[in-house]
Amino acid sequence: MHIYFIFIPMIISTYGVVMLSILDPFRFFSAFNQEFQMKMESLQQRREELERKEYSLKEHLLKFDHFLKVLNSHPLIISSICIVTTWLISVTLAVDTCIYTILSVHSAKT
Repeated sequence: MHIYFIFIPMIISTYGVVMLSILDPFRFFSAFNQEFQMKMESLQQRREELERKEYSLKEHLLKFDHFLKVLNSHPLIISSICIVTTWLISVTLAVDTCIYTILSVHSAKT
């Protein structure tokens, strides 16, 4: 019983509990244990969620690595992608130029 008189006030001051009956320390420790268990369960859930995210990221990284290896093994694919990208950029610039011309002609008429 002597250990409760020394140990309980330190826990009480740490958690901000103002008053506690020294005759009922087991209720205090039961509540403290219950709160601790809830925090541990929350921590476990966060840990599991992080593990799922880590696994997902690893899977995506492996897929991307495989994609890069396929691209490196087929230079024709890389050149085709470059040609298509260049064509899309030129078409986009041509469309932008046409739109700009139409808008400038329309604004000049008004």
